[in-house]
Amino acid sequence: MSIADRLRSVTSPEELDQLLREIAANPQNRWKRTAILSYLPDEFKRLAATYFQGENLQPPPDRDSAFVRVLTAVPIADALEKLSRLNAQEGGGNDGSPQASERFAPPSLDGVDCDGSRIGRILCALAEEHKAAEREAAHRFRLSNGRCIRTQAHEVVYMFKWSSDPDLFTPGTLTFGRRDYPARVGRQGDGEKMFELCVTDDLGDEIPSAVFRLDPTFLLRALFTQLKEADAISDVPEAAAGELGRSPDSSVPIGASALDNLPLNELQRRAIGVVELSERAYVWGPPGTGKTLTLGHLIAKLTSKGKRVLVVSPYNIAVDEAALASAAAGDWHEGEIVRFGRISERVRKTRLDLDSLLEAAATRSGLLEAAQHVLVALKAERGDATLLAPSTVRGVLEELGGLRIGLRRKGNPDLARQVGRCVRVIHTVFRSPEASILSNARLVATTFSLFTISPLIRQTAFDHVLVDEASVMRTPEAVFLMALNKCPVSFFGDPRQLPPIVHAKSRRVDEWFRPNPFNLAHISDPKDAVGACVMLKEQFRMAPPIRKLVSHFFYSDQLVDGACPETGVLALLDTSETAAAMTTRYVRMRPSKVNLVHRSIVMQIVDEIVGRHRELRVLVLSPFLAQRRDYSAESAARSGWQKVRFGTVHASQGTESDIVILDTVIAPGRARPRFLDETKTPELPNLLNVGLSRARLALLVVAHRQAISMLLPDRMLERIVEWIADTAEHHTVPQDLRFGRQASTIAGVLMASARNK
Repeated sequence: MSIADRLRSVTSPEELDQLLREIAANPQNRWKRTAILSYLPDEFKRLAATYFQGENLQPPPDRDSAFVRVLTAVPIADALEKLSRLNAQEGGGNDGSPQASERFAPPSLDGVDCDGSRIGRILCALAEEHKAAEREAAHRFRLSNGRCIRTQAHEVVYMFKWSSDPDLFTPGTLTFGRRDYPARVGRQGDGEKMFELCVTDDLGDEIPSAVFRLDPTFLLRALFTQLKEADAISDVPEAAAGELGRSPDSSVPIGASALDNLPLNELQRRAIGVVELSERAYVWGPPGTGKTLTLGHLIAKLTSKGKRVLVVSPYNIAVDEAALASAAAGDWHEGEIVRFGRISERVRKTRLDLDSLLEAAATRSGLLEAAQHVLVALKAERGDATLLAPSTVRGVLEELGGLRIGLRRKGNPDLARQVGRCVRVIHTVFRSPEASILSNARLVATTFSLFTISPLIRQTAFDHVLVDEASVMRTPEAVFLMALNKCPVSFFGDPRQLPPIVHAKSRRVDEWFRPNPFNLAHISDPKDAVGACVMLKEQFRMAPPIRKLVSHFFYSDQLVDGACPETGVLALLDTSETAAAMTTRYVRMRPSKVNLVHRSIVMQIVDEIVGRHRELRVLVLSPFLAQRRDYSAESAARSGWQKVRFGTVHASQGTESDIVILDTVIAPGRARPRFLDETKTPELPNLLNVGLSRARLALLVVAHRQAISMLLPDRMLERIVEWIADTAEHHTVPQDLRFGRQASTIAGVLMASARNK
């Protein structure tokens, strides 16, 4: 029997599990997600979708079956009675999102003294930044396969497939059927890029496609409102603002012997000692120096002494890594680490996230079994002979939502309403343990945006707060964090990497938004790392040639090599002899740059790399969004490129890759590269540092040397390009663009060290 026939004839979850694992284990497998789902019976498609990472079939080795078989169907009245008893026992729940009473109105300058206290000036800067952010184009998400799954309070909840991952609970506008509706992001679903959207209007059972525009000012409004309220009842915010502006204590005695048992180097152990003994400490972690490893051991040490720790970061990926590093460094029981918010698949597998802990609580309380029996009883009443139920409460809720849609379509509104009531009860009971889970955790990890808008987090007390990627945190955010947590606060980050994102241009905004916590504490140079600030210097990521470049230009030659790759490649690809041209294209109403010749050259090199070694991670970076979009569009039709990613430098912080290709885009043309001129863009050195330091084994810079020398004389980008040309490998693209053989040679050079990794 062919694979297609076997897929068509699947009759049980166990049979499907066995078949998908056989397909994945076959080295000649060419079956992708779309093809497999097209053959399967409808009742098994959702289960099969959980066996994929992207389009690739990859069953998790330790995964429980996503479905269980319920052998007998109890009467529906008995199932509903058991569910009602659980509802009476547990009481109401709260999903952690802002309540209806917490509607953050646009900021008003009324009652704010802009030239008085520090908090007054910060609030005025917030209002100015809010006005500037209002003029920015909203971030758009394309939504597909929308299905109504439940109603709650005054909202209707839909589950969508999203074009990219949104932040939870943030509001915006849903555009559907040529109309706009107020909406907010809900919870993360089980599948890839699956998230809820909560809408105030009932838009029907299904929404095939729509667009959601995120409100770019919501976090600013929330921060303004809550900081103003905190300042009105206490002088703590004013004191916090003053404390942030002072240099940290420079006399912190460290007893290193107590830390000798940790698998860390001397500076990493000193960083932990400084944080333990300081009310305000700073750990400067250049790329690849083990900042996250140090953070994980620090958290394990603090919690082992009975302290409750909050970890926050502007980035979800940084929060995920901190939670995973902590789990690896300590001895934890279930529920002692809680990752709150949007999570990666790696975190989901470890079951550290709040929803996984809620699922475990639902299993213990009997809610899962009761919900399964309700679903099976409803199926039996409809004459469904399969009697299958998902093994998670979230899965049951999604199935019940689909069942409700089917009942409404088939003209059975009474039973559909009954299903809707069941969904509301199950959801309420499922969410009810949230507050107790968070209050009993030893470590809570979340983003700063969720800390600001979620009452569940703000109302939880902590003994120590750790901020990761603090170089991106803006002053009002740091003040608010310190004001609400009257405990030691420590900042982990790198002031030489991405700075805070700021839109407004004014004296107040420059004073209170552009500086990060390191800048405010007068820590901007490696020599400033004294006392309660420790700079980590031993790096473990970059091969020596790449480290030398990064250390020379950004860290005063202070970085040294630890257990990093022994060999690597740093190379320049000069396009000066070609007819490469830089042109302007507008993206989100802003000018951006593209370079067709550079893109063609880079794609040939990547094609060669992928053709020889598909498992190498390749990252192609560009300073310009338009060029990145063209790369992504052109690569969509290529097969075997699963390990190749394209991004802007802004989006690459916190990542690393085996091979990095940095396309500078600059070439002759009418366009002027103001963005790559540090006299016009002060944060450019930080951006270049981020882009260059993502590489582990090989770094290739694609640059038109003549154009850069002409357009950016004696600027940092020119100095970097010339330094690479003088000290590392140097290749030139011929004028006739007959680049095939040379592309193969360059790909071979880039891969030489990768083979020996």
